[in-house]
Amino acid sequence: MSRRWVVAVSGVLMASGALAAGVLASGSTAASTPAWLAQVDATVAQGYKGVSMAAPTGGPKAASGKNVWNLACTLTIPDCADASAGITSAGKALGWNITTVDNNTNPVTTGQQIQQAISAHADGIVVTGIDCPAIQNPLTAAKAAGIPVIVIGGQDCKPSLYTATTRIGGEPFETGQAGPYTKMRIDWAIAQKHGNLKMIVVNISDFSTVAGQTLTALQDLKVCPTCKVLDEINLSIQNLPALAQQLPAALTQYPQANSLFLYSTSSLLTGAETAIKNAGRATGKNQIQIVGAGGTYGEPGLIRQGWNIGFTAFSENWEGWMALDFLNRLFHGVKASALPTVGVGIQLVDATHNLPKGASWSPPINYEADYLKAWGVK
Repeated sequence: MSRRWVVAVSGVLMASGALAAGVLASGSTAASTPAWLAQVDATVAQGYKGVSMAAPTGGPKAASGKNVWNLACTLTIPDCADASAGITSAGKALGWNITTVDNNTNPVTTGQQIQQAISAHADGIVVTGIDCPAIQNPLTAAKAAGIPVIVIGGQDCKPSLYTATTRIGGEPFETGQAGPYTKMRIDWAIAQKHGNLKMIVVNISDFSTVAGQTLTALQDLKVCPTCKVLDEINLSIQNLPALAQQLPAALTQYPQANSLFLYSTSSLLTGAETAIKNAGRATGKNQIQIVGAGGTYGEPGLIRQGWNIGFTAFSENWEGWMALDFLNRLFHGVKASALPTVGVGIQLVDATHNLPKGASWSPPINYEADYLKAWGVK
């Protein structure tokens, strides 16, 4: 079991030493609500409304005859499959030839695939799930060859080697992941538990995008003087199914845990759901709160079964469309610094807010239609 975390008191002085009469800001008066709790509730309220729910309303027409390589992260992971599907759909709409290969979230494999794309005279490349520092040499070669490379779910180098990164919540991916995308769900967890939060955190320690989310979550929790992180489960990107063994052990060791932070709710599909059910923590008096992200992994169905899940919903598929829109603009001479700053939209979902009727969440806008219109495609 990985190292134990206890989130320290962050200097918030409470007259009684307890949490502002132990109530949510929504159920208390302004006089009895500490400033930090009021801010938590404000973040949750904004999360329910949604952030950056828009796609570009204009742009250059579809460039013709382009060959784009789609270096998808592990396609057996739902998040990766959704992004890849978006690239495939957008590419078909644009009339481009899309070559899809699975990089298995492996930097060595990804570097080799970039070199293959260069040799094949690709017009553009989309990389998913790989941080720039791990593939600097291949990216340098692509840049020298004049091939733009867009990244989904990965961090850039300084100075930049990726041509552009997709956006989430209207922000560059790195800051978007570490901003509203994570803060919304952490503040939801704090508010729902009235500050009496005892959390187990699931992290992917060797994937900086997820590790950044986890760090943000731990920092955000410091605003709450009565919240604790009991344990952090650190997985490897190459062995995510290990969660099926590690989570039951954590739930047994920390029976007082009342909240589980998942880097993505897709981890419910790789062992977490079974572990929670077997531990008797899915529903009933021993129910554990699930703090996730995604929206296409069966969360609505579990919520209707009585699970207590709050998640930041967003569309990986939308990211795929955004990546190809970026390439289309770059092919027309638009500078990377002038690429659109809207999307990918994010929204907070729970049992009483924004819960879709179907099996998965979809953005409240038709982003595909907006991109098609911008490209002049019917």
